Amino acid sequence: MKILQKIVGIIYVLAGLGKAFPQLENVSEVLHNALLANQNTILEGVSEWLYLNSAFINIFVGIALFSSGLVLLINKSLVKAAIIGQILMLICFITILHKAYWQIFIIDGVLFFIALILLLNQLTPSFKDKKQRNLQTL
Repeated sequence: MKILQKIVGIIYVLAGLGKAFPQLENVSEVLHNALLANQNTILEGVSEWLYLNSAFINIFVGIALFSSGLVLLINKSLVKAAIIGQILMLICFITILHKAYWQIFIIDGVLFFIALILLLNQLTPSFKDKKQRNLQTL
């Protein structure tokens, strides 16, 4: 499971760095397309706010992606928090972007399920931990 965690960490670090290069993903354009797709829906107001603040959103999301990926790579104590943050980000991305980009269900959906697996792994004591606790009670 540690290898999967490291791979996901690398993906998030690269995604965060990628936000600095509009040639890779133009966040303003993506949010504009989401605004157009979400017109006359409950998401229109939020989509408009995100689009009007796309420069800030780009920086915020880039930092969030990069830092959560970095945590998965190097910081044991904050992994659960980083995974929960990633799950919340993915839910937001899918909710806002699904009408404009159906592919998000595949890409972010896979990352969502991987994050759930990693979170369950963090919450479930390992066999080694159980064995150690049993030895301590003897």
